[in-house]
Amino acid sequence: MSKKFERCPFCGEFDRKDTHVCNPIYLVWSEDDDVEDAVSVYARSPKEAAKNFVKGEFDDYEYLGETIVFVADNSGNRQKFSVTAEQTIVFSVSEVSDD
Repeated sequence: MSKKFERCPFCGEFDRKDTHVCNPIYLVWSEDDDVEDAVSVYARSPKEAAKNFVKGEFDDYEYLGETIVFVADNSGNRQKFSVTAEQTIVFSVSEVSDD
C-alpha cells in the first residue's frame, strides 16, 4: 500500500494517492450573478462550498464584509448562505539585544 501524497488533478486536494476520493461538486454563484455564472466547487458540504467560493473570489482580501451566495447540489437542491470575511491582526514578539 502506497502512502504517497499527491495533489489531485481534479479537485486539487493534497491527499494520499491510494485512498483519495474527491468531495462532491456543488454549483455556487453570487447573489449578484445568474445561475448561468455558477462555478463548480469541490466541498464536503454546501456550507463549505459557500465559504470556499468566497475565499476563491476574494483571495486578495480587497473586499471584506458580507457576501450572499447560492449553492446547488447535483440533485438541484438550492441553499442560500451569507458569508462574511474579516481581517485579524496578529502580534508577534521577538527579543532584541542591546548591541
